[in-house]
Amino acid sequence: MATRRSQPLIGKIKQSVRERDGLKCTGCGMTDAQSREQFKRGLDVHRVVPGSLYSLDGCVTVCKNCHYSKPKRPRGAPDLAN
Repeated sequence: MATRRSQPLIGKIKQSVRERDGLKCTGCGMTDAQSREQFKRGLDVHRVVPGSLYSLDGCVTVCKNCHYSKPKRPRGAPDLAN
């Protein structure tokens, strides 16, 4: 059974995902710097299976626009990361 992860660990996983993906959106290629300039925030980390635990294999780096179009966890469904 999956267990919840601490916020510091989730932050480290997210940073590792961003670094693995070259600090670029895997959807459109936008860089982290471009994201900060256009959206006033860095790139997001999307869990390929919504609501799953954050992991290197289960996440990809995306910009705000590309993240918006990705599948979301259904309302009321459990989020294992929290």
